[in-house]
Amino acid sequence: MRDLSEIRALLDELEHTSAEALEDQDLDFKEWNTRSMNDAVSLVIEMAIAMANGGGGTVGFGVNNKAVGRRQAILGVPPEVNCIVAWAPQEIRNENAEFIGKQLRLES
Repeated sequence: MRDLSEIRALLDELEHTSAEALEDQDLDFKEWNTRSMNDAVSLVIEMAIAMANGGGGTVGFGVNNKAVGRRQAILGVPPEVNCIVAWAPQEIRNENAEFIGKQLRLES
């Protein structure tokens, strides 16, 4: 499972590669569905189950996994998404201290 320093280092790599290229068995990036909170929560649950079934891992929400360039790739999640995940979420902030996502950690 990735720790926060590893995730931050990977986010820096978004400047010249897509998040999709950085994904692995224990790491996934997902764009937040801003059209429907129910759909967004369903995705969080789906990813939690997938990671648990795969032996654990990290999911970075609020990231377009096809875009190249940090500003284009990190889209963020709405500020009201604070504790949607009960497993000790940690904020990841960019250099401008803008809210850009939550980290979900699962262990099997």
